[in-house]
Amino acid sequence: MIYPYWVAIEAMHRHGASCTLIKNGSKLVGIVTERDVVRMISSELNLEEFQLQEIMTTDLITLDIHEDINIFHVSKLFTIHRIRHLPVMDSIEQKVIGLLTPGQIRHLMKPEYLLRYIKVSEAMVFQVVQGKPDDSLMHLSKKMNMCRVSCVVIMNPDSQTPMGIVTEKDMVQYRSLGLDFYQVTAQEVMSSPLFTVKGHESLWQVNQKMVELMVWRLVVVNDQGYLSGIVTQTQMLKLLNPAEMHYVMQQMQDVIDQQTVKLQRLNEDLARANSKLEKLAKIDYLTQIANRQGFEEYCHKQWFRAVRLEEEVTIMMVDVDHFKLYNDTYGHPQGDQCLVAIARALQDVASRSSDLVARYGGEEFILVLPNTNREGAKRLAEKILTEVAALNLIHGMSPTANHVTVSIGAASTIPTMALPLDRLIKVADQQLYQAKERSRNTYCLTVVNTDKSHQTQDNLDNYLLLKKP
Repeated sequence: MIYPYWVAIEAMHRHGASCTLIKNGSKLVGIVTERDVVRMISSELNLEEFQLQEIMTTDLITLDIHEDINIFHVSKLFTIHRIRHLPVMDSIEQKVIGLLTPGQIRHLMKPEYLLRYIKVSEAMVFQVVQGKPDDSLMHLSKKMNMCRVSCVVIMNPDSQTPMGIVTEKDMVQYRSLGLDFYQVTAQEVMSSPLFTVKGHESLWQVNQKMVELMVWRLVVVNDQGYLSGIVTQTQMLKLLNPAEMHYVMQQMQDVIDQQTVKLQRLNEDLARANSKLEKLAKIDYLTQIANRQGFEEYCHKQWFRAVRLEEEVTIMMVDVDHFKLYNDTYGHPQGDQCLVAIARALQDVASRSSDLVARYGGEEFILVLPNTNREGAKRLAEKILTEVAALNLIHGMSPTANHVTVSIGAASTIPTMALPLDRLIKVADQQLYQAKERSRNTYCLTVVNTDKSHQTQDNLDNYLLLKKP
């Protein structure tokens, strides 16, 4: 690749570009910019003697289109490396796909987006040239010239607060009107009342106020009305220069980061609240155990797990005997306490982490007992009867016993896809019905044989423990 240097200059001129990218085939190997050309011209060297590879910059700063890079990072690269051209590469296809310049960034970052995130206190001039109401225009003009400022703020000698302003534009106008600069004082011609802004306001608010009032500067005061500084259009425009954009963008990034943190916290709070609501939606308000929805979700989960592992599972239903009579006799508050006590007793018995006790409706409870066969279900049923009796909840009107009792129905099986879950629940409910029909305060168990999909209640293997005395 041997080309004379003037080829790059001609390319920039022909396309109205500020740089020329140098490629060797599809590979980017260098760049020549206007600054390079100016430097060469000022050196008074003969450009015709140089080749591109001798002059071009080969240590390139580039961007990869596949990287997650925001506009703030791009601006930072311009500032740190003091460059004005940033080639954009496709690292996968190994080719140049574009070019970024500060002008493009400035076009994308419209002034309002920058100014909204900068406070007046961060951009104002703190050293303000001040004058007195009785100062002559000549005295004020000398102050402006000596301090190289475009205005003088007139202060109230009593309150020490700003009361007016005289600007260079005013001076030009006064001279055209033929005013005597030695005799006319500030208080006679100053702009008053004075329009002011506060340090906490954004530069975008200041910009809007300047447009509305058709002024180029505004005096900044604190909450007590004392002079804090002055902000001008010139200072605001400086913030939009490429050299100053990194600071402005960093301010925006800080605000975005703060808002992102707040949003993350809100999302976390919302997630926790939703999680809590989901849990509450599956909990019975009275007994604080799982409700029917909680049971159904958990039962389906354990059912398919048992199908996959070919493990036995038992569904057990527990019903409080003569509960309506108990409510009518002792009242609903006492009835609620009875249900709470029985729920706790059931949890004490079915205490494995995989066991679930749920309120199925009214005075009826249902248990999901994973990896539990008929013998295991039998032991649990007997223990439940014992634990409920030990509660000694007096039920003087019960035909079954002088205390609260329960009836239990259970069905065990090794699930298969051919056996629907609701079939096992229905069989457990049938066993509960049998226990209540026989004597109450007892349990009936069955094993569902999944080898026969047409199996009916008549050919189920039933086990019955008669009521204990």
